[in-house]
Amino acid sequence: MNAKVQAKLLPVLYGLIPENCQLMLATHSIGMIRQARDIKERDTGSVAFLNFGERNFDIPEVIEPEVPDRAFWQEALHVALNDLAALVAPSCVVICEGEPLTDQPARNHSLDADCYNQIFGNQFPDTRFVSMGSALQIVGDQRGLAEALRLLISGLKIVRLIDRDDRTGRQADDLAAKGVRVLSRRNLESYLFDDEVLQALAVSERREDKVQDLLAKKQRIRDAKPDARDDLKPVRGKLYNACKTILGLTQCGENTNAFMRDTLAPLIQPEMKVYDELKRDIFDFKSGT
Repeated sequence: MNAKVQAKLLPVLYGLIPENCQLMLATHSIGMIRQARDIKERDTGSVAFLNFGERNFDIPEVIEPEVPDRAFWQEALHVALNDLAALVAPSCVVICEGEPLTDQPARNHSLDADCYNQIFGNQFPDTRFVSMGSALQIVGDQRGLAEALRLLISGLKIVRLIDRDDRTGRQADDLAAKGVRVLSRRNLESYLFDDEVLQALAVSERREDKVQDLLAKKQRIRDAKPDARDDLKPVRGKLYNACKTILGLTQCGENTNAFMRDTLAPLIQPEMKVYDELKRDIFDFKSGT
């Protein structure tokens, strides 16, 4: 049976299960795995995903349920399709600011995309963020990525995303009408260095006693800026050093970019207001794509 037919079979099997019984299913079928995820979303607690890969069953092994996040799907695709897994397209591509990866990558290549993929990888495993240049290049699709993707992949949703910077509300609305989303805050740094995220950072390090010191230091750094106080991009290095010094951080990233991507981005979780705002900015897309 092909993957679509397999996917249709699983709800039938699920409906035949008597009460107080379980269905144990071992499969590499992407169709069945996706259908199981849909059942899990409709009926909370009904489905558990167990990964038997890369385990040594010559010794006792404890296998706990996993969240079907981006890493889970990538491994499942690799098992099912081997090298063809790299050709499987996501259902949505968000083109954001930042230099794309090239043979001679810029220092900040793919930083925004890497942060977004880290933040939304669990809740939106079918979405892929890619960096593709400046705001001007993204708005005009000057590198032709959006148009090429539309031609190559039928039904793919494409979102173009840029920073707010100094754009007015009217300008943001005009861009939305053209299929371009504009962040409600000035830039990604405004979300990553949000007070809620810094508080979560302190809590994760068991330094709750330093939360107010850290937030006060952030305020002083902002107040010292001669221009726009909402622009945290120019002072992100100072904020990074403040976090390291006040919280006594080690192995949190050897530079500001790594700190933002590997330490701050994973702290932004669905139960947080800053997560909801960023999610709304990107995924509540009501205009044409």
